[in-house]
Amino acid sequence: MRTTAIIFKFHCLACMASLCGQQPPPPAVQPAPPTVPERSSQAETIERAGRDLTDAREETRLGAAKLLGKYKTARSLAFLGRALDDKSVRVRRAVVVSFSEFLIDGIYAGDRALLEKFVSKLVDPDVEIRRQVSGMLPRLSYGLFRSNMQIVEINGRKVYRSVAQSLSPAIASIAQRSFLDTDPIVRQNMLKYFYTLRISIPPLTLERLLGDEDRGVRMAALDRVTSLPPHNAVFLKLKELAGHEDPGIRQKVASIARSSSHPLSRQILRSLRNDKDPYVMALAVISLARLGEAQPDAMVAKVREFLLGTTSTSNQVVSLVYSISAFKRDQARETFRALTEHDSSKIRRIGWERYLNYDNAMSQPKLWLPALEDRNKKIRESIASLALSRAGTFTSQVMNALTESPHDDVRRFAANCLTLVPASVSEEFAFDLLIDEKLEVRAAAIKSIGIRRPKNWKVIMERSLLDDHFIIQRAALEALLNAPAQGVPLLVSFAQKNASSPIAGTIRVELARRNIVIP
Repeated sequence: MRTTAIIFKFHCLACMASLCGQQPPPPAVQPAPPTVPERSSQAETIERAGRDLTDAREETRLGAAKLLGKYKTARSLAFLGRALDDKSVRVRRAVVVSFSEFLIDGIYAGDRALLEKFVSKLVDPDVEIRRQVSGMLPRLSYGLFRSNMQIVEINGRKVYRSVAQSLSPAIASIAQRSFLDTDPIVRQNMLKYFYTLRISIPPLTLERLLGDEDRGVRMAALDRVTSLPPHNAVFLKLKELAGHEDPGIRQKVASIARSSSHPLSRQILRSLRNDKDPYVMALAVISLARLGEAQPDAMVAKVREFLLGTTSTSNQVVSLVYSISAFKRDQARETFRALTEHDSSKIRRIGWERYLNYDNAMSQPKLWLPALEDRNKKIRESIASLALSRAGTFTSQVMNALTESPHDDVRRFAANCLTLVPASVSEEFAFDLLIDEKLEVRAAAIKSIGIRRPKNWKVIMERSLLDDHFIIQRAALEALLNAPAQGVPLLVSFAQKNASSPIAGTIRVELARRNIVIP
């Protein structure tokens, strides 16, 4: 009833409105859903960011500079280049950071002018920008100098030719000024990377940097001395630094002097022979010996004492050990002999190898046999490889020492020598090696006997085929295959008689490869 009344009431209102010349109100219309604007294209985004770089508001320009770093295009690079001179240091920092993202991704601008503009920021008033740009030099230089092929005309023909490129004079001048930047990090970066810009460092500038108040700068400057032509001002400064309180500085000075032909080099090294730092002392003494100056026994003894006492096995120390050969023959030989007792296996190995180079030592087993008692396997193997060529001269005493060794690798070496030692010596020690507790030693002995083939060798091979260990069986099989005239019949017979043996199947396979079928 209520619903009917409502409908009737609405009908009456409509009729009254019609009689009065009025139209009934239209039904309510639902609002249309809001339209989502189309996503801007990359190009439009870049252009909008480019316009924002000219906005009066710093924050807007800052956001635009950060945004452009996300789009790796030539257009975004061009916009960033224009913003390098922004009055806001925050914006300029953002521009440099964005451009560094291009470099990290391996994207380089083909516009040398643009790249040089970034290099010009080496003299930006802001130190953070100078640090950033100086650290970017290797990547910047790649873009600057990678396209050095130009079309030239030769004899009426156009050809490609590599053309030397360099920085413009203005940018080169900026780079030169940066060597003496007020910030030590910038100075270090310039010393590390200046060569990538294809510029040189003036000798007087290097001399000044060698005396820099910052240790990192001094060390970086020292690293550059040997890469430049020797200069008197520089070496006079090095002579002064030879008395520096920092041992790291003195080490660098000694290293430079040892590899330089400058007349002051020897003076510098002589002044360092009594240095309180033992490494510096040793480096100076050995370096002078390499230059042909005989060194007193007392100085050599100090070097030997240092090397025996050091726990370091750095490349620098190892280099010193190798350089001992520069001493007089007896001095060097005695020093290398002493180093065979060093705690470091690395240094002991060098000591043994160099010591045994003197006085035809490998022909004297009493000199090299102790090396085969060393606790380090690599040393034993190294000396064994040197001794192998002398195996033909091994006596029973030598073979006894080898077969009685507590090290199985030495006994395996003895087994390998059975093919080279005199026949009588081979027969004397073959049995002991055939019953060695280590399978590898026994296998090596079987292989050697298979090569030498004494009177009873086939009996030894047949018994070895019956061994419980496959490695022994396999060694016997290979030895017999290497002597087919005698070995094949024995293998055929064994396979027929011992069909259930694990090695029998392998024998059949190996013989089948040789077109021999066992019935």
